[in-house]
Amino acid sequence: MSSPTRRLRLLPWLLIVAAALALLAGITWLGVASRSNACEPCVTIDPLPLNNLGSGAVARMDSSIFGYSAGWLVSEHGADPPEPADPDVEPAGDLTFPFTGRTLWLRLAPGDYWSHLYVTVDEQPANLLATIRDNDDSQGNAAGYMTLLAPERTVD
Repeated sequence: MSSPTRRLRLLPWLLIVAAALALLAGITWLGVASRSNACEPCVTIDPLPLNNLGSGAVARMDSSIFGYSAGWLVSEHGADPPEPADPDVEPAGDLTFPFTGRTLWLRLAPGDYWSHLYVTVDEQPANLLATIRDNDDSQGNAAGYMTLLAPERTVD
């Protein structure tokens, strides 16, 4: 058998092996990426009253680091903005706080609500969140945003 014919016979097998290796590498990468994005150590940590918010910190909503616009109901258990007259066009309220770190987790209370959270970092739209032209925050500034949906209640 000539060498070119032999190469043509081996080509499909080599392509299959290369595709299998690429698939294995992709699955391995996805496994590592999903583990690195998981919460560490995935246990509920009781929030504390804090004066500084950084990576790994769990702050109570009545901590001095949080600034609220008028009308919010704030306690150690959480913070709720007032319901605006027209929630589709009027924001419920502003929440501001300083944060230094790479990952910010928000614990949401069960309930029947949805919300858009507009985020700016150093007065610029948060670069890892979605941005849509002309979809501005309550002050008319461009901001990254994410939709918050209430977690479903669980029955014990």
